[in-house]
Amino acid sequence: MLKEYFSINIDEMGNIKSLPVILENYFPSPGYFPIYILRVSTEVDWVNEKACFSGICRETARFYSELGSENDSWKSLTEHTLYSTIKQSLLPPSSFFDDSTIVDVVDLPTLYKIFERC
Repeated sequence: MLKEYFSINIDEMGNIKSLPVILENYFPSPGYFPIYILRVSTEVDWVNEKACFSGICRETARFYSELGSENDSWKSLTEHTLYSTIKQSLLPPSSFFDDSTIVDVVDLPTLYKIFERC
């Protein structure tokens, strides 16, 4: 089940061979990996199928949301990984633009015009 639904591959010796890839070009700090394994093994309800899926998803999301201890790591992650992924994969319905769910605040040509005046 872990391999099929979550891409978590464990070999016969109990070694973890693969983890899910949530964002390309991003993997959380390896320092959080032992806590992830601990939480998946102790916090997930392995008896109830629905609770099991929910628990694995929750713990995997928690693992991938850890940014590490470097101050600039979150800036780099946000700018180069998260924004580029959102830009490529976010396809909101056209109604979002009509009902002001998504609003253009500014665009690059407008910014150039404003700063040319300065």
